Amino acid sequence: MGDQIHIRDGETAGLLRLYAAQTGRTMRDILREAVRGYKPEPKPERSLSDLDHLLKRDWAQLKPGHGTIEDMYDDQGLPI
Repeated sequence: MGDQIHIRDGETAGLLRLYAAQTGRTMRDILREAVRGYKPEPKPERSLSDLDHLLKRDWAQLKPGHGTIEDMYDDQGLPI
């Protein structure tokens, strides 16, 4: 016995049944064609961690003349 897929989403199952009835093909064939045609976008690789990426982005948004990040905090590290 081969692998089985149980479609628990009513909309997806309904669409499969509709397309099968309209085309005279099996739901399996329609699903196989859809999966074969699916081309996921590759996840971009980052050389920095997510936090480093966010920090770099935030630094780029700072406007000149507004001081440094350190100027925004007091001696105890709390925001001014």
